[in-house]
Amino acid sequence: EFISFSRHACDEVLRLQPDAVVVYVSSDMAAMSPAEAKKRGYGGLSYQLNVLMNRPELVDEANRLGIATTLWMVNDCELIDWAARHGITYVSTDCPDKAEAYLEAVAAYKNKKSYVCRTSAQRTGSSPPAAETVRAATSARNR
Repeated sequence: EFISFSRHACDEVLRLQPDAVVVYVSSDMAAMSPAEAKKRGYGGLSYQLNVLMNRPELVDEANRLGIATTLWMVNDCELIDWAARHGITYVSTDCPDKAEAYLEAVAAYKNKKSYVCRTSAQRTGSSPPAAETVRAATSARNR
């Protein structure tokens, strides 16, 4: 898989390796449409969160056309929720452990599994739940 902020570089990769998966990356509000990406042979579009949050129709179009979408940078649970609700394929984050734990907590809650989150401090009885755990549990419960 190849990613680039340059349309020229993406096109050149496909010229040299036609079977490559190419993902165009942008933070420009005048983002390339999924239809144009498909026409160029790109397999995905990766846009900064402000682009897709202000133009969610791009996600719908990409999903209809089979183009993967990546939202970046997603560093809080509310943005993960937004991405999931809008059908974003991937999120890029500086906090993968936090994102994974949140998604696992939501999945466990939705699957009606036992939902207990404990920090090491909680196991020793020395502190209340971590803020992230409380937010994740509250957000998951509201689904």
